[in-house]
Amino acid sequence: ALYIRPEIEQVPVEKLAENLEALAAKKPKDAGVRLNLARLHAMAYALKTDTASILKGKEDHGAWFGFEPKHVPFTTKETDDNAATEAAKAHLDEAIDYYKKAIAIDQNNLTAQLGLGWCLKEAGKEEEAVVQLQKTIEMAWKKEKDLRLGSLGGRYITVEAVAYLTPLLD
Repeated sequence: ALYIRPEIEQVPVEKLAENLEALAAKKPKDAGVRLNLARLHAMAYALKTDTASILKGKEDHGAWFGFEPKHVPFTTKETDDNAATEAAKAHLDEAIDYYKKAIAIDQNNLTAQLGLGWCLKEAGKEEEAVVQLQKTIEMAWKKEKDLRLGSLGGRYITVEAVAYLTPLLD
């Protein structure tokens, strides 16, 4: 089967963040909103961008990463633009903060656990990243080891976490 083409629009990252922060204020126990904020800021860091794709009319769902994205659905791009680099670092700090907030609400949220490990790695906090990624692998393995069928797209947190951890151990 094929997916129906989604209606996507580009919005400023800051505007989307404001909308999600307002939603977070209304829902103080919602880890998902904080996860969406963390992923938005991590994406803005990685892509060095000030816009995000969203499903049209779904600002409260956060950034759109596709139908079957990885748990960390972006790859870091390099830039020579100092202003973009500084803005990206601020987004990375925000991402780490929101991943921690999501985990404080729901410590079993494996996407948040993995995202935090990836962000710590990107922030150059390798020892913390190793500990976080190892913790994520341990938690995910307990859940995924007996699966006979993977999630849509075959996205296993254990596999993704190992891919981020391995270079830190070599």
